[in-house]
Amino acid sequence: MPHNGMYAPPAGGGSGGRGTGDAGKAPLSPQDEGKFEKLRALALSDIMNPDCLDFLVESGIDPTMVQVGMMYQQAFNGNRSTITMQDAGLMNPLEPGYDVDAYNRTSALSVSRYFRVNFNTNGVSQLGGSDVYFRQGKISEGNIMHEALHNAGYSDAYLMTKFNIPDTAATGEINNKLKDNGCIR
Repeated sequence: MPHNGMYAPPAGGGSGGRGTGDAGKAPLSPQDEGKFEKLRALALSDIMNPDCLDFLVESGIDPTMVQVGMMYQQAFNGNRSTITMQDAGLMNPLEPGYDVDAYNRTSALSVSRYFRVNFNTNGVSQLGGSDVYFRQGKISEGNIMHEALHNAGYSDAYLMTKFNIPDTAATGEINNKLKDNGCIR
């Protein structure tokens, strides 16, 4: 997973823990909440596309787990959440390729600070958990599906390998593969 070396990327999620409760987790704005619910319903429908199902299964991904991950997503406003990346369950030190110094710097950042310094990031989520943090105003069907893959337990590194995406590519390429295979519009 390419990054600037200053801050480690989340592991495509985190440790899967629920963190320290809801303290510091900002709710979505009413506009983003409505958009999230509408686009999640669309994503839950689109994952049933036979081309998408074939692609996911051929890639070693259990579509049912992704659906469950999506149904149980707890969405928060990443720009306004003051909880640390570590307490939010968004850090996984076991992810291959982690730089220990970058990990230590990133784990202490608030989620909102992480979004400020990683302006191309539109979502981060718990690996195997249910919490997902979106950039305010940037919720898309692709981001919901991408984060649901993490909620189902699949890291960016795993997805990039299974989707035949070079490890030097941006993780946004995952969404391009999902779109190319009928999983999102």
